[in-house]
Amino acid sequence: MGGGVASIISLLALVLVTLAVPARAQWQGTTSGLDYTDTSNWAGADVNDTFSGSYGWASGFSININDDHEVKNNFTWRVGDVQNVNLNNSGSHTWTFSSKQPVFTVDFINSAQTLNFGASGQNFSWNFQNGSALTLAVSPTTASIANPMAQDTLAIYATINNVGSLTKTGGGLAYLYRAVNVSGKVDVLGGQLLLGSNSAANYGKITGATEYNVVGRGSVLGMTITHGSDNNVLGNAPVNLYSGALHMGPTSINQSVGAVNLYGRAAISSQLNVSTTLTLTSLERHNFATFAIVGANQNNNFLGTPSNSYFVKIADEASSEAIVKALVGGDGGVGSTTQKILPWAAYSTFTGASSVANNNDGFWSGDHFVTYTHEGGFRYLLPEEFVQVNASTPFSSATTYDNVLIKAAGNTFSIGQNQTINSLKFADNSTYNITIETGNTLTISSGALAWSAWNNSNIKGDGTLSSGTNPLISTGRGSTNTISASITNAIEDEGAAGLIVANLGNGLTLNGVNTYGGMTLVQGILNIGSAGALPLTTELRVDNSGLVNINSASKVRKLSGAGTVTASGGLLVTGSDTGTPTSKNILVTNGGILAPGDISGAFQAGTLLLGANITDLEFGKDGIFAVDLSADANDLVRATVAGIGLSIGDGASTLKLTYLDGYNSVEGMSWLLTEGFSSSIGTLTNMTVSDVLHEDWEYSLMFDNNNLRLTLDSIPEPSTWLLLTVGATLLVTTMRRRRR
Repeated sequence: MGGGVASIISLLALVLVTLAVPARAQWQGTTSGLDYTDTSNWAGADVNDTFSGSYGWASGFSININDDHEVKNNFTWRVGDVQNVNLNNSGSHTWTFSSKQPVFTVDFINSAQTLNFGASGQNFSWNFQNGSALTLAVSPTTASIANPMAQDTLAIYATINNVGSLTKTGGGLAYLYRAVNVSGKVDVLGGQLLLGSNSAANYGKITGATEYNVVGRGSVLGMTITHGSDNNVLGNAPVNLYSGALHMGPTSINQSVGAVNLYGRAAISSQLNVSTTLTLTSLERHNFATFAIVGANQNNNFLGTPSNSYFVKIADEASSEAIVKALVGGDGGVGSTTQKILPWAAYSTFTGASSVANNNDGFWSGDHFVTYTHEGGFRYLLPEEFVQVNASTPFSSATTYDNVLIKAAGNTFSIGQNQTINSLKFADNSTYNITIETGNTLTISSGALAWSAWNNSNIKGDGTLSSGTNPLISTGRGSTNTISASITNAIEDEGAAGLIVANLGNGLTLNGVNTYGGMTLVQGILNIGSAGALPLTTELRVDNSGLVNINSASKVRKLSGAGTVTASGGLLVTGSDTGTPTSKNILVTNGGILAPGDISGAFQAGTLLLGANITDLEFGKDGIFAVDLSADANDLVRATVAGIGLSIGDGASTLKLTYLDGYNSVEGMSWLLTEGFSSSIGTLTNMTVSDVLHEDWEYSLMFDNNNLRLTLDSIPEPSTWLLLTVGATLLVTTMRRRRR
C-alpha cells in the first residue's frame, strides 16, 4: 500500500464532500415497481442517481431497471425509510459510470437495512472508465466496530468491469455476488467487503487485483462462497492486514489466498465446516505484529483439533518452516503440557456469523494459545494440554516447559520461589489472583500471557514478572486485568519489542514499577496506572487501532505510531531523567522524539491521534519532531478532540525530515504536519528544520489555522550550487596564498 495513508484521507474526504453536497434533483417516486430511468419519477426530470429523505415506502419496496443507464457522477442513497429495497434488473442491462472517481453511497439513516442491486439469476453489468477508482461507502458515518443495528448492507448482483481500484469505506457491509475485474489495489478501510454466492455459476470473484489492504480494527475482507468449486476467489495478490481481518465462511469449500502480511493486531477468521481448509500462500509478520485466529464453534468444530476440525495452513515451505522456528516451548507432543506454542498468535471462538457482523472484541482478540505443524497447520491447545493450577494443584507443580492454566475461581496463588514456565493463561469468567512474593521471580519464557473472556484477574506482589529473552505478549479481553508486579526481561536492544499489549475489552492496566528493555507496543488497549509503569528508556509505539491511556505521569524516550494516545496524567517524551510530566500535557524535550507513523508499511508515513484529556502538545528545548515524507503522504499528529493546543517552546527544538522511497519534492511544496489543534503559541524560529539528505534546501514553518505547516521555499539550481562551491574554493585558495 506504500503511502496509503494519504489515499485513505483523500478518499474519506471525497465521501464526506459527496454527502455534504445538497441534491439538485432526486428520486420522487413513492410507488413500488416504478421504472428507474423514467424521467417522470425524478424531480426536474433529471435522472441524477440521488435518493434522499423519507418516502413512506412499505415493506418489499422495489424499483425496476428496465433499460441501460449512464451514471454521470455518483450514486447516493440516503433514505430514512426502515425497509429493505430491491433494484430489480428486468433484463440484461448495463450501467455505465462516466466519472473516474465514482462514489457509491448507501445510508439508511439510523437503521440497518439492505439495498439489493439486482438479484440472483439476473444479468447486470457495471462498466467503468478504464482505471476508475470506485469507492463503496456503506454506512459512511458509522464506526466499523459498532452496534450492528446501525450497519447497512449493499448487495451487488452485477459484474463490475474496468475498475482501476476498489475501496470500501464506512462501517456497513458490501456483498459482491458477481465477478469484479480490477487492475490495481483493493482497500478495505472500514466495515466489510464480502464475496458471496448464489449458485455455481454466480458468485463473487475478484480478478486482476495487485494487492489487498485491510486497514483498522473492524475492517474485514471476506469470502462467503457456498456454491461451486472455485477455490481461489481472491486470486494470488498479497493480502496486507493492517490491524484488519481476513475472513472465510460459512462454507465447506476450501479456499486459497496469496501471501498474507501481518501488521499491528490482525485477525484471520473462519467459519468452516469439518475438514474445510483455508490455505495461505505464505504468512509473514512485520513490525512485531500479533494476530488472532478466530473460529466458529458450532457443533464443537474447532481449529485443528484431533476431531471435528477445520484448518488454516501455509503452502510455502519456507514460510511454514519460519513459523515452526518461531515456536517456543518444550518437545512434548499432542496432549502434552510441554508443547511449543506461537507466542504472537492466539485463538478465540464465536458462535455463528453474528460475531463477525458485530465486529465485537471477541473477534479481534484471542485468548487461547496455538501451536503449528507443517502437516496440520495451526491448532489451538485444549484445556487438558495445560498444567491446571487450582485449589488442589499448586503453582509450584508446574515445570520449566509447562503451559499453565489458572483455573480456580476466587483463589489467590502465591509464588514464594523463583519459577519458570512456558506460558500462562487465565480461564474464563472468573477472578484470579497471582501474588509474586518479595525477592521472587516468575519467568514466562515464551512471553505468552492470555487473559480469557471477561475475567477480573491480577498479577501482583512485590516480586518480579520476567519474560526472559522474549517480549511479554499480553492478549485477551478481560473486564479488568492488572499487572502490579515489576515487569522485567533480558532485552537490551531499544529497537526490539519488550512488551506487546493486544488486550481488548477494558484493556491491560500496569500499576507497577517496570524495568523491561525494548519497545512498548500497544496493539490493543493499555492503561498506565503508575508513574513507573513505562520505563524511561522505552519507545512507546501505538499501532493502528491501538489505544494507550496515560492515567499517571509518565516518561518515555520516544512516542510513535498510528494509534490513539490520551494523557490525563501527562507524558514527558525525553532523552534524560530530568523534568516532571505536567498533567494533561505531552512535552517533547531533552532529546525525546515524537515520531508519528510506523517503521515500514502503509503507516510508515502515518497519523498519530491525540485524544481525550490532553490540553497541550509542546516541543521544548532539544525536543525532536521526526517526520517522514513520501510522494502521497506525510507523518501527521492529529488532535481528535477540541481544546488541544500546540506550543513551540523557548528552547531550540528540531524538525527532522526523512524522504521515503526515493521521493524528491519540488520547490513550493508544503505539508501540514499537525491537524485539528484549537490553539497555537510560540516562536517558530526556535524549531530548526533538519534535512540531512538535502542540506542546501531551504524550508520555513508557519502556523496554519493553529496547525504546523512546512514549506519547501528554495531548491538551489545545480549550476548555482556549483558556482557557489567553486567560488568558495577559489576564496579559500586565495586566502591561503595571501597568508603565505
